[in-house]
Amino acid sequence: MRKLYPIHYWLLLLLAIFLNERMIAQTLTNQTSLSVLSGGSLTVQGDLSNESTGLITLEGDLNLDGNITNTSSANLTSGAGTVNLNGTSQQTIGGTTQSRFGNLNLDNAAGLQLGQSIKVEGNLSMTNGNLDLNGQDIDLSSTGSIVGETDANRIFGATGKIMATRDLNAPAGSNIAGLGVALTSSANLGSTVIERAHNVLIMGTDSSIARNYNIQPTTNSGLAATLRIDYFNSELNNQDPNNLNQWRQLSGSTTWDVGNVANKSTPNFIEGGPYNEMGLWTLSSGGELINSIDSYLPRLSVNYYPNPLSGEEQLKVEGLEAGEYTLVLSDMRGRKVWKTTSKVLVQSEIQEYSLPRLPEGIYSLQIHSENFAPTTGLIQIQSN
Repeated sequence: MRKLYPIHYWLLLLLAIFLNERMIAQTLTNQTSLSVLSGGSLTVQGDLSNESTGLITLEGDLNLDGNITNTSSANLTSGAGTVNLNGTSQQTIGGTTQSRFGNLNLDNAAGLQLGQSIKVEGNLSMTNGNLDLNGQDIDLSSTGSIVGETDANRIFGATGKIMATRDLNAPAGSNIAGLGVALTSSANLGSTVIERAHNVLIMGTDSSIARNYNIQPTTNSGLAATLRIDYFNSELNNQDPNNLNQWRQLSGSTTWDVGNVANKSTPNFIEGGPYNEMGLWTLSSGGELINSIDSYLPRLSVNYYPNPLSGEEQLKVEGLEAGEYTLVLSDMRGRKVWKTTSKVLVQSEIQEYSLPRLPEGIYSLQIHSENFAPTTGLIQIQSN
């Protein structure tokens, strides 16, 4: 096959764009500039690698069935066009630089996993497939929105978050940036940062659903606001949807207080209020949630080992004072995988516990009692 020099390569590429043709390649590499005009489309059957100072000026459609890797000094694209991810195996967006999209459409039943944070200034359309945050962030800025998210096609991730900034002046209860949260208030909250995450929050001996919101307005007092939180069945984390309540932790506080449920639809949303102040919010049906009295209880100084822990070893805990304790082990999605109660007669005793055989990974250990504030730590479990 005759080698194509760069000028031939770009001529073919431009021809493909104007004629709406397909570029069949294992990897399409852009190191300078590439344009897809309004009304035009470029379909790439392979991966996209954006390198050096590469920038794609996108006013039309870029259809891609492979992965995106952005190591350019630019943020991948400019313009209001749409990148359509329509592969048949899971696609990824990664690299060393945050990728910016005018519009991003996920239309792949196998889903998308982020390997780098992204910015979407238009619509993030969840047409088909799930989006795994994988510890990365999605910035919707002041203009972006999530469109078409459902229980079957949703954004999830034990780490990572979705954020948006909006001016909320007398908000009237609309879904903010498609994040699944709405506020109604006669007050002007001003510029408000909203972060949605899907880690499970541990409260006392119970836990939350796999969704929470951190809402931080410029004006955060005297709001008399009604707050609506949406959720999906797949986020319930074994919570009873009929008994869900809103729970709030104010900025700078370690305590939780329960909200006032004014309206609910199972399994769609919980609405509560009025609230004069925003903070960190989640939903839980638990009856053993941490409250303000825990902040006045003494704290234990415990040591647990070995860590990492193999499947054949017993977990040893020392430093427990005399009393009764509940130990709970949860995975990083917040699911309880082990729970036991223990009675300690003498403080100097080393307590030994046999854990079930668990997959390798990081687990959260919580130790609770009536006399001490909850103790939380991490344990790594590995194979022999």
